[in-house]
Amino acid sequence: MVLALAVISVVAGPRDAGRAAAAPPPTPDTTTVCVISPDSERVLSYDGTGASWTDLGGNAAELYAGGYGRFATNPTSGDIHRWFGANTWPRIGGPGHQFAVTSGT
Repeated sequence: MVLALAVISVVAGPRDAGRAAAAPPPTPDTTTVCVISPDSERVLSYDGTGASWTDLGGNAAELYAGGYGRFATNPTSGDIHRWFGANTWPRIGGPGHQFAVTSGT
């Protein structure tokens, strides 16, 4: 399987990308590499050894990540979603031309 590789690390960004979800997200892993599958139907996270990847669920057009968490844009609507673990990607805002992630809100 060939995957489109994206190292997700962004250092600056907007202060408000929409209404935040109610539950706190998992603590971000600052050493993770994530990919979007070629068909844009899955987001995967590298397990750190060999060719092992964990399916994080969701579909995505773009990935964004930083100290504040992992984010993906919906390939159809362009809306931005935040990863809350366990294949959970709630929508947190509408479409945008570009997003960036920092370490705080």
